[in-house]
Parts: sequence; C-alpha cells; structure tokens
Amino acid sequence: MNINSRSNSSSPRIGTIAEREKSNNFPIEQLTKTLDEIIYDKELALPGNFHQLHLHDDSQRSMLVNAILDWPKLDSGGKIAMLQAMGQGFPETLHLTSRAVAVDAFVDFIADPDCSLDRLGLDITSLIDLDFERIARALQNLSSLTDLSLHSFGTKWFGEPVAAILDNNRSLKLFSLTGLPMNTEDGSIVIQALKSNTSLESLIFSYNEIDEACAFLIAESVARNRNLLSLQFVGNRLKDSGVEHICKLLEKSNVQTLEITDGGITQASIRRLLSTPLLVLALGGPEINNEVAKQIAASMASNTSLKTLDLAFCGIGNEGVAALAGMLKTNDSLEELDLSFNKFDNAGFKAIGAILKNNVSLIDLKLHNNHPRLSGFEALRMGVWHNLNLRSLTCEYSMDHNHGKWWNRLPSFYRIQIEQEIEIIDWCIKQNQDAERRFVFTGAFACLLSKQYLPADVVTQIGRFVWRLSRVSGEELADLVDPRPLQTKK
Repeated sequence: MNINSRSNSSSPRIGTIAEREKSNNFPIEQLTKTLDEIIYDKELALPGNFHQLHLHDDSQRSMLVNAILDWPKLDSGGKIAMLQAMGQGFPETLHLTSRAVAVDAFVDFIADPDCSLDRLGLDITSLIDLDFERIARALQNLSSLTDLSLHSFGTKWFGEPVAAILDNNRSLKLFSLTGLPMNTEDGSIVIQALKSNTSLESLIFSYNEIDEACAFLIAESVARNRNLLSLQFVGNRLKDSGVEHICKLLEKSNVQTLEITDGGITQASIRRLLSTPLLVLALGGPEINNEVAKQIAASMASNTSLKTLDLAFCGIGNEGVAALAGMLKTNDSLEELDLSFNKFDNAGFKAIGAILKNNVSLIDLKLHNNHPRLSGFEALRMGVWHNLNLRSLTCEYSMDHNHGKWWNRLPSFYRIQIEQEIEIIDWCIKQNQDAERRFVFTGAFACLLSKQYLPADVVTQIGRFVWRLSRVSGEELADLVDPRPLQTKK
C-alpha cells in the first residue's frame, strides 16, 4: 500500500487538526472519531504536515497507539504505516487492553528491527491461546524490553508462553503479574521458569492467590538470582509461614525492598521481617493497626539496616503513631517514613512534632491525608522548626470528597491559620534542602574567626549549632542545646 498516495490531498478538517496540535491542544480523546473521517478504503488521506503530530506524554502516546492498533478499517500494514507517518511508530511505553490488541499489527510492530519498546503492559484476559503464543514468541526476541506487566481477571492463562518469555528474554528487569492465579499448573510452570532467569531485578505479584506453598516455591526459584533487588506481594495471603519462607530468602539473597499488602501477616511476622537486612519495607492494609504498629516500633529498636518504612493506607491511629514516634527517639538509621492515609489526628501530629525536635536521621516524612486540626499543625511546625535534617515533608489534605466537605465547613480565618502553619513548615523544609553546605560554611567561618583548626565533623556540628541559633527566637534559647555531643571520629 502506498501511504503517500493521497498525502497531498487537501482537507480543511485535517488542516485544523494539525493547527490544534501545534498549539498542544490536540483532543486525543476524539482521535478515533477524527481519524475515521480521513481513511478511505484502507488508503490513508494524510496531509503533508500530519507527521508533525508528536505526543511526549506517555499516556497520550499509549492512547494514540491503542486507537490505531484497534482500527477496523486498516489492515496490519496500514496500521504500522499510520503509526510511522504520525511519528508514533515505536513508542517506548505501551499499555494495551485485550480489546485494543490487533494481534497481526501488534506482532509486526514488535518484530520490526527499529522497535524500541521498553515498557509493556498487556491485558490478556480475552486473548485466545494462539494469539498470545504469537505475541509471546515476538516478545522473546525483543531486546529493548525491560518492563513487562501481564494482567488478567479470568482463571485461564498461558503458563508455557509466559515461561518461554522468561527463559529467553534476558533484557527483562521487571516482571509483574496481576490477577493470574499462581496455585495452578500454569502458575507452577512460570515459577519454575524463574529459576533460569537471572536478569530480573524486580518481581511484582498482585492478587495471584499466593499462599504459603506458593511462597515457598517462589523463594526457592529466585534464590539463585543475585540481581533480584525487589519483591512485591499485593493482595495475597502469605500468612506467617509464607512470610517465613520469604525471610529465609532475604537472608541469603540481595533483595533490599519488600512490599506486603493485605498479606494476612501477624505481629510474629513483623518481628521476623524486621530481623532481616532489608533496606525498604512497605506494609499495607487494615490489618496494620495500632497493635501491629506498636510491634513495629518495638522491633525497630534493634534494627539498624532499614532505611525506608512505608505504612501508608493502613489503620494506624494515635496510639500506634505515638509508639512509632517513641521509636524515633532511639533509632538513628531510618531515613524515610510514610504514614499517609491513616487514622490519626492531633494527638498523633503532636507526638511526631515533639520527636522531630531531636531526631537526626529522618530526611523524608509523609503525613498527608490524616485528620489533624490547627493544634496538630502547630505542634508539627514547632518540631520542624528545630529539625535541620528533613528534606521533604507532606502534611496537607487532598481535597477529596470527605476532606473537601470538612474543609469547606471551617471558618475562613481557621483555614487561613492552617494554611499559614503549612507555609511555615514548607519554608523550613526548603531551608533544610541545602542546609549541609550551610552547616559546613557556617562552622568553618566560626572556626576561622576563633582561629581554631578542628576536624571536619566538629566543624559541621558547630555549623549546625550556629544555624539553629539563626532559626529560633529569643524565648526559645533554652531549647538550643544540641543533643549530639561534639566528638571527633576515632
């Protein structure tokens, strides 16, 4: 087919499209309807300047490719020609639903030597065996592919073709399965294929009906992969025995990041997880309540390896937050803590604000979408005012349905006060983002004035003291004593 056979035809409608694209206002959601009007009998009516359509946003590019691959009036060659003519022939990111997969065009698309597809998300729910086998064979040889996500919401899936991808494609770094049951024959085939793949760095299992037995098989299959750094289990039921299998894997592998959401774990599992050398731990679900938060705080007292603790979207209230705040008094290794979307209010904010005055390790703290009032923000502001280490802190509300209704009922002066507290908090964080340079400069200047030559760590601590002095008012001088003694490193 000659894609340029009608490229010089004039059309006022097409000219208008090109003009709108130049102004970055191209209505991508109307793409199907618009392009349908310029296709005649599988011949493309493309204007000379239509190739100027370039979409740099991944979601828009994906929508564009989806629409073209699902085009009923174009054959495989026509779809590839359309993509190339529009400058979208080989996007790096693509997410396709089963409805949008025109298999012939998609296989040709992948097999093209110039294809540079890097990340692919594919819904295989309604694909038939033969179609997915063809796609799998093409993906086996796609050397540019690093991230592959397969989704299905049915009970049937394709174990052998998926296993063939894992066996043959050594460029894959991330592999994600959603909705595909692993406690089946197909699941076992895929788990066995993980033994031979040593290039994967991240594995994500979401709603795969993984139980204790499956957890054992997965841990055994990936044990030899020294490149694996991250494991995620979302919506599975590992329970204590499944967590134990994963913990044994953590002790003999290089995995540094673990996420378990809605995993049916208990306080015993928490103790076991925090005894491993993990760097990042994310736990989620309503089962992570006050009692579990207390156990996390108790276990963190002896943990010196964990750098990031993510407890977002849990059921933690004021008691659990108070326990975690108490843990921050003694733990000097945790750098990031996420407590967003929980259930604590003023009391929780006050507990965190009090501990921030002396904590020296946290650099990233997330508290947004909880339930504080003005006094909670005031306490947090006082803590942040004295803290010289935080580089990022979020504490605001998102104006969703619930928070928006509450916010709109507040008197205007009350809202202004809360906004002022948040502005002060933001100002302090911005000051801290470049604080280390200020610490060293201020300390060195103070030593120069006194003609003292001290070790670098002492100079930095002097700088911290002087910088803190510049951040407080006269009545707060009683709080100036820095809890960190001026000691030289041996």
